[in-house]
Amino acid sequence: MAFGSDAQPIPRRLRVFEGLHAERSAVLLGLRHGQRIRARLRLIPIRLHSNPGARRSSDAYARRGIGALASLRDAALLVRVATPECLWTRGVGGVWVSIARLRKSIGERLAGAGPGGALVRALVLGQRNTLPAAESLAFAQIGIGHLLAVSGLHVALVAGLGFAIVRRTCLQFPRLSARWDPRALALVGAFGLALVYAGMSGWGIPVRRALLFLAVVCLSVASRRSVRGGQLLSLAALPLLILEPHALFEMSAQLSFVASAGLLLARRSVGEAANALSSLIRTSATAIAATAPWVAWHGGSVGVWGVVANLIAVPWVALVMLPSSLLAACAAALPDLAPARLVIAGV
Repeated sequence: MAFGSDAQPIPRRLRVFEGLHAERSAVLLGLRHGQRIRARLRLIPIRLHSNPGARRSSDAYARRGIGALASLRDAALLVRVATPECLWTRGVGGVWVSIARLRKSIGERLAGAGPGGALVRALVLGQRNTLPAAESLAFAQIGIGHLLAVSGLHVALVAGLGFAIVRRTCLQFPRLSARWDPRALALVGAFGLALVYAGMSGWGIPVRRALLFLAVVCLSVASRRSVRGGQLLSLAALPLLILEPHALFEMSAQLSFVASAGLLLARRSVGEAANALSSLIRTSATAIAATAPWVAWHGGSVGVWGVVANLIAVPWVALVMLPSSLLAACAAALPDLAPARLVIAGV
């Protein structure tokens, strides 16, 4: 099959991968969003599976508008084409490029911190490529693999810390508190900090869903209007599906929204008289039961002891591991001084 012929025109969008050579990877990782390049590529048609009933990767590529795969033939032949500076490049694009560079730097420092650095990197930044396969498999087998994916738990914790810090700071200045509502300023600070963290964590679908949840909750509190669980879920899903319709078919998006729906259902079914333990058991069991069919459909496994493991792992991660991991990530973003090295070495 030859591209460029009448039967197979050259597609408008390609997925370019680096290949096996390190110099190719270094060249492609040095590119930034919006930059124009000229390179020699080897185009590879997206082939269909021969097995009947198999999930076809070509459908996922087609939903994204990707018509073919491509590999870089020679790194020396890649040339950056000069483009005039625009508002996107100088403004929003420049901010995201800076965040991506900072995320890469933090990840490298955490990965080099020792055996615990890979786990901290996965918890905070969602980068699991340096986590040993045995550890990832162990998390999945006991039903707590979702804790390694940056999701609503992480965003809620960061937003809560931002809200507490901004509110406490505003209360220290009486004139500021008299003129502006400290709670409103704290909501703005919480959402802003969560937005920065969402970019640092890779801007995945679960993070965007949690960010949309947070935006709706902030607007609800600011306007003093209550929002039901179904409305919250719909308001978070609608913008995401409008901008990225293919997310409806992605496993991460399906599990994210199904788990959220299960948690909202469990919260509504738990009475006010229920204690914290029974509420946690019902919430964990509902989330596992809701996501188990989807995990099985995509070929994954569900841990038999998931409910028991979550009773121990979720509070431990939320109250101990995640805050300490965030502290280590903040230290990794600072200059390489003795205090920062001491905090990172503690992981």
